[in-house]
Amino acid sequence: MAVLVVVSPEKELLAACRESARTIVAVDVEVTDVKSVATDVAKWRPFAIVIEEDLFAFDPNEFIALARDVAAEVITVPASTARDELVTVLIPRLKAALRRWEATEGSH
Repeated sequence: MAVLVVVSPEKELLAACRESARTIVAVDVEVTDVKSVATDVAKWRPFAIVIEEDLFAFDPNEFIALARDVAAEVITVPASTARDELVTVLIPRLKAALRRWEATEGSH
């Protein structure tokens, strides 16, 4: 099953990720924090990692490298955004990331 990892989400972001994942069949949403993200991403091998822009900005190269290691995509979202706006942004980006992930997973 495809996994979506959300890093240290605010309540609105987590709700938006769960709602977005429900529109895409067979996606598990897992939550991690910055301290555990490397271990958890290696364990879950997600198709996408959702993270707020402010948090991503602390170490973008590390998050990008981490995602690349597991063939995931980093999806950044603005902090303090309403759930409905986040869902609108997330659904097409998650669907595209999942399609790319399925294409690469299928070739291994």
